[in-house]
Amino acid sequence: MATISSTAVVSKLARLEGAVTIGDDTVIHPSCKILAEGGPITIGTGCLIEELVVIRNTGAETMTIGNGNVFEVGAVCEATRVGDNNVFSARSEVGSAVAVSDRCVIGVTVKLHAQEELAPGTILWEDSKAVSVGRRVLPDRAGPGDFYVKQREALHKILPKFNEVQT
Repeated sequence: MATISSTAVVSKLARLEGAVTIGDDTVIHPSCKILAEGGPITIGTGCLIEELVVIRNTGAETMTIGNGNVFEVGAVCEATRVGDNNVFSARSEVGSAVAVSDRCVIGVTVKLHAQEELAPGTILWEDSKAVSVGRRVLPDRAGPGDFYVKQREALHKILPKFNEVQT
């Protein structure tokens, strides 16, 4: 059973299964899947979850996703823990052996399944031949930035005009 904040906007076409809690001002687009198949999933405040995103918890522990996170189209996240202000770029995949701290960027199509905890400010990208994943740590990186905040705010107003929302 999903618990959705009264200030969140969640499309009725999004699939929420199991013990899922959605925080204030979070926006969830149509065709998303948030699946608490094992333990519960808690999503924080001000997150933006775009179309075709899959967030899945198959473990027994609670999957906690912090505040201000952005999941772009087609991203898959099974991370044990996600901190604040991260970007999961389009078609990226983060497996269940991974913990993501704060202000990280998982680049487009990057697949991360080996056990590790990403340090704050980690940026991952695929090289042009998709042979390896580049990595850089910028500990003072500020996070997703104003673009995503403004996008979430606009969608918070627009999405309910064109989609039925869950309450």
